[in-house]
Amino acid sequence: MQDIMGSYVEQSQKLFQQMQEIRQEQTHQMLSGSFVNPDERAGKK
Repeated sequence: MQDIMGSYVEQSQKLFQQMQEIRQEQTHQMLSGSFVNPDERAGKK
């Protein structure tokens, strides 16, 4: 029974970490597009 619980906890921790990494990447992509200089968006330099 302890082996089953240990395996469950380990899988849960890995899944939680994967979800955090995905959210972090999505947030980074979303914010990196938000703070671009308007001139750069228009193609002006």
